[in-house]
Amino acid sequence: LPPAIQLLSTLCLALCLALVDSGLPLSSPFSSLSTACSPDGDLLTDPSLAQEQASQSLVTVMTDCSSGRVISTHTQGVCSLQQLESSLAHAEKAGEKMKQFYQKAVQRRLAKDAKFSHLNIAI
Repeated sequence: LPPAIQLLSTLCLALCLALVDSGLPLSSPFSSLSTACSPDGDLLTDPSLAQEQASQSLVTVMTDCSSGRVISTHTQGVCSLQQLESSLAHAEKAGEKMKQFYQKAVQRRLAKDAKFSHLNIAI
């Protein structure tokens, strides 16, 4: 099983993929990223369970992939404003990568269906 905070991020990503795959209209796909702040003050993206347990704070950020705007945050522990801002910046970059992933996933899905193969659909 994924670590506890990673599970929240993983569930958010799985939810978005399920919505995209189901064909439900979305104004924009969304992404999620978890970070942990080590006792030394280092920011760790996608922390392991051991890193989570040793961290002083955990942050999960869900962002809109098109605009980069924050949809939701979940924090555990105490983190500085600088650490939170860094987590938000990392989440925005991850959202850009996830948007590309979602586009490829939709293209592959539509390519399998002959009636949609001629369409050039972008998310």
